[in-house]
Amino acid sequence: MEILRICDLYPDVGIENLIEKSLVTISNDTLEMHDLIQEMAFEIIREHNHREPGKWSRLWRVKDVSYVLTENKGTEAIEAIILNMPEQGHDSIMQGMPEQGISGKSFTTMKNLRLLKISNVRFSDDHLEYLSNELRLLKWRGYPLKTLPSSFQPKNLFKLDMCYSHVEFLWDDKKHLEKLKTIKLSYSCNLIETPDFTNIPILRGWSLKLPKLPPNINFLLAEDCTSLETISSAKKQSTSSRSMLYFLNCCKLTENQGTKDNLAIALLKQRLQDLSHYSYRFDICLPGTEIPEWFSHCDNIGSSIGIGLRDNWLNDDFMGFAVCTVFDHNWGNGRIECSIWSQASITDFRFHISTFTTAKSDHLWLGYLSREILKELPVDKCVHARFKIYSGSDMFPHYSVKRDEVPRSSTELEIRGTKPLEVLRNWKSEGRPRN
Repeated sequence: MEILRICDLYPDVGIENLIEKSLVTISNDTLEMHDLIQEMAFEIIREHNHREPGKWSRLWRVKDVSYVLTENKGTEAIEAIILNMPEQGHDSIMQGMPEQGISGKSFTTMKNLRLLKISNVRFSDDHLEYLSNELRLLKWRGYPLKTLPSSFQPKNLFKLDMCYSHVEFLWDDKKHLEKLKTIKLSYSCNLIETPDFTNIPILRGWSLKLPKLPPNINFLLAEDCTSLETISSAKKQSTSSRSMLYFLNCCKLTENQGTKDNLAIALLKQRLQDLSHYSYRFDICLPGTEIPEWFSHCDNIGSSIGIGLRDNWLNDDFMGFAVCTVFDHNWGNGRIECSIWSQASITDFRFHISTFTTAKSDHLWLGYLSREILKELPVDKCVHARFKIYSGSDMFPHYSVKRDEVPRSSTELEIRGTKPLEVLRNWKSEGRPRN
């Protein structure tokens, strides 16, 4: 549905009429219809200039796409090229496309192209001259060139998916990307530079593999990014209330980090430089086997740790709780839970950790709860804080329970062969971690 909206097709009213007539259905935000109805729509398109697919508004058959791109028969009439092909080898030519490749001028006449979905299409001259500035969806798996055309102005682009591509960088100057919400560049092994993310105000998520990670992203799962080496310093602080950065099996990221300042600590400090903008909650996971020296409770052994809360503990010097542990790579799924005990109740804050089934080595995890999220507690009645590791299947949101209630579906995890859970308290603003 969203792809229809970004193509200015205003589907809300029209689709409702089709649903009432039982011509289409919607499931998980996906428009579905009977094959016969789809074929009827295709036939309507083919009736116009039956022998000239380059003048159709949509191309969906490999033989037609191959003909138009190879013979440079594209026109301004083409608005969509959608090839729903089965998965192939990432280096193989799309079946039905010419092995010698297509001309770099193939898209030059397609000024109104809005949707482009193809894979493993090569160029005969290692050059792409033009892509339409009207593109909303650009999904080109196995894109063969080092960059996109310099003339391409993706001001209307909503989704960019170029996994397994050969790109080194997308473009060499700043672009206006007000509408871009998703970037996927996973397994693009040659990628060395990303766009300036400050010009992508509504970016919701991205997935990639590259040596340098941009600073102003708040949610990221980078897995098996063996070329990821560094993370840029933030030019401005994030205003997000939640931040999560997971670097599973990204070994070079920690290998290149000096022992003077652990990377997880450095990332946390970076987000707390401007106290008016720091995240309410933050957690990071990356390869590691040692608890940073910054944490004070280094002699604790076990899967939990508790600390007493003094009177007036939530004062101006208190910045929050930070907790750290090292997980064995065979640990699996679970959560870390912070419980704040008061005289009347227990309030829980949970960090769900559900990606360790793919970890290939031990990983360090660091979580942070800011003073802002704790202000809602009855501070004068809080007496104890406990951090505990659980494994199991009860993945519910954080909740509040009475003192005499105990979660029944969780199972305590006894960590073996790993570092214990550690917690930092009394983190004062004038006594921040030393480099």
